[in-house]
Amino acid sequence: MTAAARRRALLAATLPQWPLRGRVMPHYRIYTMTKDGHIHSAPVNFDCEDDRSAIERAKAMKDGLDLEVWQERRRVAVLRGVPRD
Repeated sequence: MTAAARRRALLAATLPQWPLRGRVMPHYRIYTMTKDGHIHSAPVNFDCEDDRSAIERAKAMKDGLDLEVWQERRRVAVLRGVPRD
C-alpha cells in the first residue's frame, strides 16, 4: 500500500458520518506537498464542520509530510512536516 493510500484510508476511518439536517458542511481538500512546494499527489477530499476541524484532520494524517488544507479557492492552512535542510 502506498503512503498516499495509507493516508486516505486513515482519513476515511476517522471521518464521522455527519447527518446533514438542512445544513451543508464545507468541502475541504488536503494536498501533500513536495519539499519545493509542488503538489505531490491527488488531494484527499472531505467535508468538515469548520476550518479548525479540517486542520485537526490534516494534523492527524501529517506523518512528517508538508500539507496544505484548502476550502474551495481559499488556502486554510499550511502544515510543515520534517524541518527543511
